[in-house]
Amino acid sequence: MNDKLESMLDEMEAEGYEKGKPWKGYNVYIPKYSGNPKIGLPYVLLERGGNIRYSTADESLEYLDFMNKEKQP
Repeated sequence: MNDKLESMLDEMEAEGYEKGKPWKGYNVYIPKYSGNPKIGLPYVLLERGGNIRYSTADESLEYLDFMNKEKQP
């Protein structure tokens, strides 16, 4: 795993990640938690061209909407 990705997951106190569906040209990494996760927006990590960053609040909600639309028949 990329050191930067691992460091960011540690900052989020995540126990790992799940690779999400690509979105807007980004590879998406969804932090995974066990037990009681912290309450807040469903932030994801976005990677493109070797650069990784936290999603913004708007991007988090847009990605959630994107995933919900993918699940609908």
